[in-house]
Amino acid sequence: LGAPSNAITILHASLEHLRNTGDEQYLFLRATLELLTNHGFLGAADSANNASPLSGDEEQLLFHCVTGVRHVMLFRWEYFQPSFRSCVRDCLLAIGLGCCNAGSVVLPRTFTMACLSGAASFWKRSWTAGAPNDTSITQVQQDSQQNYLESLMTTNLMPSMQRFNTTDGQDLFSYLNNLLVSPFEQSLQPVELMRRQYTGAMAASFLSLLVGEFTGGNSSARYNP
Repeated sequence: LGAPSNAITILHASLEHLRNTGDEQYLFLRATLELLTNHGFLGAADSANNASPLSGDEEQLLFHCVTGVRHVMLFRWEYFQPSFRSCVRDCLLAIGLGCCNAGSVVLPRTFTMACLSGAASFWKRSWTAGAPNDTSITQVQQDSQQNYLESLMTTNLMPSMQRFNTTDGQDLFSYLNNLLVSPFEQSLQPVELMRRQYTGAMAASFLSLLVGEFTGGNSSARYNP
């Protein structure tokens, strides 16, 4: 008794409380977007040419934020309007694949893999979830924050982000196939070859995570629709 509290314990307890209470102010997503923008990975130019590396503490924060986004959205799936769900899904996929990296400045693998895991979980849920009930539709239509954040991601922060407007998966797999074969094109400059090799490797990792969603290999198997 009387001993000073452990700051890390307090932080983890706060993050867990935010997850369990549904993060109604979208703090996990806002923090992720703000931190990546402050370091130059996101922005109006959508280029990350002036990106700066993250500190160890920032890497941990980003990891907890993106896993928080995944947790909240999976448990409150029907609360979010379809266009917002797909926007967050496509944003996480783009970040995880390395579309925000700039040359030698790349996002930490722990964070990018968490982004890919979240995107894989959202794809699975969109394929397996039933139609939302009338109550959830009413709630979604009244939520202006989702519209604002969706516009922020698609217009200001990641205007060239690859969007998938259907949920049948054909466009997704065609896109991933192009990423996997692109490093084998002839006459690529060394920098471009390295970029495509990285993106192709992350695309393969995403496919592995997606398979794990259906075989029970990922933790999302514990989420109930």
